[in-house]
Amino acid sequence: RNATLTSEAVDFVSRSKLDGVIVLPPMSEDNDLAGALAKAQVSYVRLAAIALDTADRVVVSNERSAVAAMAEYLVDLGHRRIGYIAGPEGRKSTRERLEGFSDALQKLRCALGDEMIARGAYTFESGIECAKALLANPAPPTAIFASNDEMAAGVICTAHELGVKVPGDLSVAGFDDSALATRIRPSLTTLRRPVREMARLATTKLIASIEGRQADARVGVFLDPVLIIRDSTSSIL
Repeated sequence: RNATLTSEAVDFVSRSKLDGVIVLPPMSEDNDLAGALAKAQVSYVRLAAIALDTADRVVVSNERSAVAAMAEYLVDLGHRRIGYIAGPEGRKSTRERLEGFSDALQKLRCALGDEMIARGAYTFESGIECAKALLANPAPPTAIFASNDEMAAGVICTAHELGVKVPGDLSVAGFDDSALATRIRPSLTTLRRPVREMARLATTKLIASIEGRQADARVGVFLDPVLIIRDSTSSIL
């Protein structure tokens, strides 16, 4: 299936006679696609969670530093039993967020136990199922960090159904700062990926590459997400 998508994407670019493309996740993680674009001599820039290409061909959301900031914030609030909802296996963003959060908690002397990790699918429904599993622990978490806002919204929904107050009994945080984050109640503490800045930098890189200014295309790779604190998190009473 991936090979078919890669072939279709390259065929589309060739037929359209595009000078260059910006490749978004999750397609940006496909090295075969990147190789095919390079072979077809089509300039490209990939938006990704890690530096998976040369500096002139990638813009990275520095997600390890972002989730480390979230870990520090939750620990500073007094939380020690912190649950984590990971994304689907196989995605680099899933690995970066999970490993970054786990490593940060380890350094803060608040290790993330296996019983506090649930595997989601970046969907609202999977957030509900993961929240039920985490809250069923004999010693349930006092905070849950879901690795995207959709799953965090599922956690809040489940908490309401179970009579668990957010943030009084359970702090909930997400990742992305999607439109959903300010529409749910309570509003969601989350990490805002610098989407506009990433798009601007990727466009600058792409134009430089098309014009043969490779030195300019290599300038700037990493951009840091920002912690946005709203109403879904609080200190332990």
